[in-house]
Amino acid sequence: MADSRGIYRFDQFRLDPWRGVLVRDDGKELHLRPKSFALLQMLLDHPGRLFGRDELLQALWPDVIVTDDSLTQCVGDLRQVLGTRAAEVLRTVPRRGYRLSAEVSLEMPELPVTDPPPPPPAALPPREGPVLTRRDVLQLQPLRTPPGDEAGAQFASALMSELTAELVQCDSLRVTAGTDARPDAYRLIGEVRCTPTDLRVLLQLEDLRSGTVFWADRMEVPAQQAADLPGSLIVALATAIDLQIDRKSLRRARLKPVEALSARELCLLGRELHQHGTEAATVAARDLFARSGALDPGYAAAHAWHAFTLMRVLTYGWAGQDPHEARAEALRLARLAVELEPESALCLSALAFSLSLCERWDEALATARAALRTGRMAPGTRTACGEVMAAAGQPEEAVRILYEAIALDSHAPPRPHAILGRALLLAGKPEEALEALRRCAARLSDYAPCFRTMVVAAYEAGVIDDARMALSEVARLQPNWIPGDQPIFWFLRRPQDIERFENAFHAVQRLDTATKAGRLLNPGATRS
Repeated sequence: MADSRGIYRFDQFRLDPWRGVLVRDDGKELHLRPKSFALLQMLLDHPGRLFGRDELLQALWPDVIVTDDSLTQCVGDLRQVLGTRAAEVLRTVPRRGYRLSAEVSLEMPELPVTDPPPPPPAALPPREGPVLTRRDVLQLQPLRTPPGDEAGAQFASALMSELTAELVQCDSLRVTAGTDARPDAYRLIGEVRCTPTDLRVLLQLEDLRSGTVFWADRMEVPAQQAADLPGSLIVALATAIDLQIDRKSLRRARLKPVEALSARELCLLGRELHQHGTEAATVAARDLFARSGALDPGYAAAHAWHAFTLMRVLTYGWAGQDPHEARAEALRLARLAVELEPESALCLSALAFSLSLCERWDEALATARAALRTGRMAPGTRTACGEVMAAAGQPEEAVRILYEAIALDSHAPPRPHAILGRALLLAGKPEEALEALRRCAARLSDYAPCFRTMVVAAYEAGVIDDARMALSEVARLQPNWIPGDQPIFWFLRRPQDIERFENAFHAVQRLDTATKAGRLLNPGATRS
């Protein structure tokens, strides 16, 4: 699971994901193995929720076949370190799974309030300070080739030219050439070697501050493709480089004192929290983006991300915020972001999303398509555009965009799978939709939109048990939500889509009520 700068407090303990320690109230640090630590954090993220053993195995060991003994050992580790409090904190439900029974709070560090820097003279834009810290600096160097290898040198030059053209479109990077780099920059180096059948490329990213290599990748390009590099190859490389630099900068930010965080670093930490999808994490992310924007008012990305958090607060009814105020403020922030960076795909996608929440569907579609035309986009930005298009009545186009977004990030968070599932369902493919939704639910069990869509997908696919399970999760996460009572929650343009979703919900509710009534009349009946 992704780490947070927040500290979980529960019973007589606190879990600090940033430092990677579990601490008792008396100050004693307790050792946990990585998987046991991840299990505890997963339970703390969803206190009171019952996790089945299969669900925990899938979440903790994705794509790896392990036995139940691995999970049993992790649970045993937790019980051992929790000591006499284990029975009160961690409950075993026989033949069903485990749940955390303690109350949990997530505490975020207090960040200093910093007055915005005075604006620079109009004729002399600043050459140092916040402007340069809005992006990570990436230095590119020519790829090395063996002496006399003309074919390799020609290919290396073409590859670097194509890659440079793609990287300069990244919202989070400032690309430079040569050997004169800032000490806190990153550097891309590599080499190309020819064989009789292909060209072999090695790329590496260096952290110039520490002098270490933190990412490397190898690839082989068939000789017949050397003269015409596939565009998909260049996009995939640029995306991988951008993501790796983002993650490295995030790790740097986690190690800094909070008072030393730059606007860019506050934004990185906010983005990480935003991926958690819970109310506490979203509200904490919103505050980090607000502080980032206050520290550097010209930082478009901070305003765009701030708008995204407000939109999530709005659609969930979180934090007691007035819906009209949240909608207006999100639209204002998104427009400000686009004014600051008119060609930014991130800012345009935030504006498209906020326009759709205001039900200005044609403007939202046009803005999402404008974002897609800007060039290379981060997977998360593609996902936002795909979500807008699906809601606006263009699900087939959205499905293509969302598959591209997920393919570009091998470590994609679970939420895009829920959005893909919704688009597939709207495109008339409930079985495929259900598969994507299950992927999300296995890793993000408190994401209500996933379960709302799953109710409809499972019902239309004829998997009634899954539909009833999803309905119970919606009731757990949003007990006061009524289908059709608050249309904003459907986030759909076409009346036939809204009617379709509501009819499926009501049908599953009737089936669920009838099944429960049958059990009351016949207590000895076997549970489905």
